Amino acid sequence: MVRATPDESALNGILADDDQETRAAWHTILEQLAAKFDATVAQVCYFDLARPGDDKLLFEVTTGMDFNDKVRSLYLKYGSDDPRLAAAHDRPNQALSCREVVDEPTLHASDIYRHLLEPLGLEYTMWIHEPGPGEQLTVWGVMRGADSKPFTRAERERFQNLVPTFRAATAVHRLSVLPNEKGPMTGSSAGSAPAAEPGN
Repeated sequence: MVRATPDESALNGILADDDQETRAAWHTILEQLAAKFDATVAQVCYFDLARPGDDKLLFEVTTGMDFNDKVRSLYLKYGSDDPRLAAAHDRPNQALSCREVVDEPTLHASDIYRHLLEPLGLEYTMWIHEPGPGEQLTVWGVMRGADSKPFTRAERERFQNLVPTFRAATAVHRLSVLPNEKGPMTGSSAGSAPAAEPGN
C-alpha cells in the first residue's frame, strides 16, 4: 500500500548536508507521490524568476524521465508562455489538474506542449505553485502520458491534502538552497514562471 504522505525518513533525508543524499531523499518522496497518483513523472523545482536565463532554475529533482540539459533548456525557454501558468497565477497553493483549468486546444497550441511535453509523451499534469518572497517560486506535481487519462477532481482533492506536508518539507529545505530565504513561501502571486509543470 502506498503511503498517504512521504515517509519520515525521506523527509529527514532532504535536510542532509550532502547534495547527493538530499537528491536521493527527494527521489524517494517523488516516487511515492507518482505511485500514489498513478503518474509517470513527478517533479519538484525551485525558481527565482528575477534571475536571467537558465539561472532561474535553482533546484530540481525529477523522477520518471531524464531531465537533461536539452529538456532543461526547453523547459526554461518556453515556460513563461505556458497556458497553465496563467491558471496557476490566480490560484497559489492550490492543487490544479490541467484539464480543469486549460482547455485541450489551448494547451496543444502552446509552444511548451509542441516543443517539450508532446515529444516527451506527457499529456496530463496535476501541480501546485507555491509563491515566495520576491519572485521565488516552488513548483511540484505529477504528470501522466497521452495513453493515460486526466487527473480527476477526487485526485486533485487528495493532492491538495498533501500540501501542508510538502510545504513544511520544502520550507525547511529551501533554507539551504535559496538565497535570502526567510522561511515558508507565503506570497499570493505566482508571477510568470517557467515550466514543464510537472506534466499536463
